[in-house]
Amino acid sequence: MLGEIIKEADEYKVQLYRRRKIACETNKATDREKENLFEANQDMFHAEAEKNYWRAIMELSSNEVPPTEKRRRNDNEKKPSVIFIQGPKPGKPTDISRGIIHLLTTTSTSPTRS
Repeated sequence: MLGEIIKEADEYKVQLYRRRKIACETNKATDREKENLFEANQDMFHAEAEKNYWRAIMELSSNEVPPTEKRRRNDNEKKPSVIFIQGPKPGKPTDISRGIIHLLTTTSTSPTRS
């Protein structure tokens, strides 16, 4: 029984390494294709940038600026329908009690008028 489990585990390891190797090779191939495409686009961009400078800058800025309108839509959808108003934290004086403390200290230690 134990020998059978070990044999299955060894077979699984071999299959796992084989799948991993295939995945690495396909990732390398796709990365090479993406890199070649990127280099071709860069060369084309630099060749066109010499001719139409402002158009090239416009294309660059359109790729770099993130869409802000989509974020606004998502924020509106995520707002909760019920809003909880939280009270003061325990042990921390509220704004009113702090105001009363300041009022008492100023009235008790008022400057003498001469």
